[in-house]
Amino acid sequence: MFLRIFTLLFFSYFLLIPEGEARRSPSHQQRVLAKQKAQAAAQAKRKQHALALKKKTEAAKKTRVTAKQRRQAIVKKTQRRVISSKKRKQQPLVQAPRKQTQRVSVVKKSPPRKPTVARKKAQRPLIAKKSPPRRVPPPQENYFSLLNAQTQKNAMIGGLAPLLAKNYCGQGATIALIEYSGTWKEIQNVINKKSGHLPDRIRENYKRSFLSPIGGPKLYPDAETDGVNFFENKNDAHGSRLSSLLMDLSPQAKVLPVSTYRSRDHSYDVAEALSSLAKRPDVPIINISAGDVQKIFSSQVEYDNNNKRIRKFKWTFPSKYIDAFKAVARAGKTIVVAAGNEGEDLPHEVFLEHQKEWRLQFMGYLIENLDSETLESVVFAGNLDPDTRTRNKTSNTPGPWKKAQDRFLFAPGRHKSSYSDIMRDGTSNSAPYICAAIANILSRPGNKWAPKRVLKALLDSAEKRDVRTYGRGIIRADKALELLEKGF
Repeated sequence: MFLRIFTLLFFSYFLLIPEGEARRSPSHQQRVLAKQKAQAAAQAKRKQHALALKKKTEAAKKTRVTAKQRRQAIVKKTQRRVISSKKRKQQPLVQAPRKQTQRVSVVKKSPPRKPTVARKKAQRPLIAKKSPPRRVPPPQENYFSLLNAQTQKNAMIGGLAPLLAKNYCGQGATIALIEYSGTWKEIQNVINKKSGHLPDRIRENYKRSFLSPIGGPKLYPDAETDGVNFFENKNDAHGSRLSSLLMDLSPQAKVLPVSTYRSRDHSYDVAEALSSLAKRPDVPIINISAGDVQKIFSSQVEYDNNNKRIRKFKWTFPSKYIDAFKAVARAGKTIVVAAGNEGEDLPHEVFLEHQKEWRLQFMGYLIENLDSETLESVVFAGNLDPDTRTRNKTSNTPGPWKKAQDRFLFAPGRHKSSYSDIMRDGTSNSAPYICAAIANILSRPGNKWAPKRVLKALLDSAEKRDVRTYGRGIIRADKALELLEKGF
C-alpha cells in the first residue's frame, strides 16, 4: 500500500510541475538577478567613460596647435613687426596716439586628474647627483705681487704701496734719467730676453715703458775714447738698474734715458742735458743720480794762527749748471738729485783742508748759488736703511746748514732689481724712489697739481726726524696725497 502511494506522488510531481522549475530555489534566482544588475551597471559606466573621453578628445583637437602651425604663426608675427616698423619710419614724427586694446587670454581649466603611478613617481623629491667640482681658474696676479720682496717692503715703508693699490702708477708721466753713456745695455738685453730672469708680464711692461736713449751726437762712444766711461764710470750697469727700479715703483710711467759723456771730440754733460729737457713738455720729472759734470780742481795755501802753512782744496764748477737748473725750474719741472755716499755733511762752497769728493762739493755749490725759487723745484735724496728705518751710514746729510736742511728728503736706498738677485745700496736708488712717488701722485685722475706743488707736499708730509741728519724727514707718499686732496 505504501509503495503505491509513493509511486503515485513521484509521477504526479514530474507531470504537474514544469521541467527545471523545481530545481530553481529562491536563493539561486537572487544571485542571477544581482549578476545581471552588475553587468548592466558596468556597461553603463563604460559607455559614460567612453562618452567623456570622446568629449575631451574633441576639446583637445579644437585647442591643439601643431608645431608646423606654431612656426607659421611666429613667421607671420615677425613679418607683421617688420612691416609695422617700416611703416613707422615712413610716417611723420608727430602722430596721434593709437588706442591700445587689451587682450584678455582665457585659460580653460581641465578637471583634476587622478594621480597615476607614473605621476606619483614624478612627484617624488629628486636626489641631486654630485657633480664633479668646477675647475676655477687661478686669480690673475696683480703687478705689485710680481715684484721681489725687497721692492714691496720699500714701497710700504715710503707710502708708495697705497698709491699702487689705487692704480696710481704714473700714467701719463715721463721720468728723465740722466746717466753716464753706455749704462743701458744690461736693461736692453733683459728686455730682449738676452739676459736676466724676469716674469713675462714685467718684461712686457719694461718694453713699453723704456724709451730710446737720447744724448749728444754719439750715444755709445767706445770706452777708449770716452773719458767718463774709462776713468769714472766703472759701474757700466748703473743706469740699467735705476731704470728697472723706476719701472717697478711707477709701472705705467715712461723712462727716458739720457746719456752724458765726454770724449776727445765731443761732450754732452748734465748742464746740456738739463737745457734740452727744459724744452720738452712731456718730461715733468728729472732724476740725476750720475752724469758727466765739468769741474776744475784748485788749491791754495793758507796760514793758521800759529803761522802754520796749510794747503786747502776746492772744486769749482761753471755757471752754466746754475742757468740749466733755473731753466728747468721755470719750465715747471722738478729735479731729484742723489745726495752722494760719502757719509758727510754737505759743505759750503769754500776751500777745505781735506780733499773731498767732487759730488759732495757739487751739492754745496748748487745749494749756495741757486735762488730760493729755483730750489723749490729741487730736492736732494738721502739713503734710508729699510731694515733699521734710520739713515744709512754712507749717506750724506745736510748737517747744520739750514738751507740744505730745507731741501733734504730721505727715501729707501737698498733695492734689488727684478731681473737680478744682487742687492744694491746708495742714494742713487733713493732718488728714483722720490721720482716714482711724484709720478704716481700726478697720475691721480682729475688732479691739477704741478710737480713743484707735489714736491712741496712730500716735504711737508714727511716723517719728522733730526733735521741735522734727515732734513725734512722720511718720505710718506700716501700722507702727501692726503694733504693734496685736502686742498693743500
